Amino acid sequence: MLPDFFEQAYPVIPTLLDTYLLRYYRLYSPNQRSWYYEPGFVKEKLPGNVKNLLMMDFLNKGVLPPIVLPKKEEKPKEGPAPFTPHKSEWGSIEGFLFAAPVVIEPAIDLSFRVGDHSEIIFEEVRPDLLFYRVQLSVTSTRANAAAFKGISPVFETKMPTGKYLYAAGQFYSYADASKALQQIQRLGFKSAITIAYYRTKSVTLLEARKIEVTAPPVTYRVTLGNHIQGLPESLMRAVKALSNKDLIRISGERGAKYVIGPFSSIKEAQELQSALTDRGFEGIIIETIQP
Repeated sequence: MLPDFFEQAYPVIPTLLDTYLLRYYRLYSPNQRSWYYEPGFVKEKLPGNVKNLLMMDFLNKGVLPPIVLPKKEEKPKEGPAPFTPHKSEWGSIEGFLFAAPVVIEPAIDLSFRVGDHSEIIFEEVRPDLLFYRVQLSVTSTRANAAAFKGISPVFETKMPTGKYLYAAGQFYSYADASKALQQIQRLGFKSAITIAYYRTKSVTLLEARKIEVTAPPVTYRVTLGNHIQGLPESLMRAVKALSNKDLIRISGERGAKYVIGPFSSIKEAQELQSALTDRGFEGIIIETIQP
């Protein structure tokens, strides 16, 4: 607030001085029209032309209250210390420890399909659950992928006799395996048959169908591949637009992968896989979640 005696003198202050004071306080005062006092301010700190005006008013009208700037607190400077270059000698890498490069192995796409070329997977250990496959052939020498007319996946197993067994797909119901068998036979594999495995061992179809009735349901997930730098934003948006399933990041020794699921049917998982593939995303595969 203005002092009482200044409030009375304020209307008669010359226009130039009035304008200066108003601008001064708008610029420097924390609260407009708040006044500060400091002895000697007029003599030592005001510009000469303003000081002359104040002195003339002093001679003509009396003493005007001196004005003082609010004190500013000096903040300590933040930031890194200044860089000082200096000459160094050539060093050596001896004694440094380097981590082994991360080798990301692509996951196996277990969805049955017929395309331009066949994918052959050498199988050493079978899954520990009930599943069906379609046996294509048994050969004394390893077969070429072109022999399977674009069927994928084709599992190659070396038998105790030294021969090679080739079987297509990995199905968790007899009905799905039967549909695939019909499609394979139409491609010319007339001698193809359905085979079954349970807990890594071969079982008859009759045994497999009895087990299937009481076995826990198999679920599926869609794998988006390995992304060391994180999931691309474009792929993230596409996943959110196409599915309301959970998106999960799985970390491992060989890097991180992203999966969506679970899906109760392989058909539902295949629909998402096809939609993402149609949008130009690669490496989208289907995996089985073992019960």
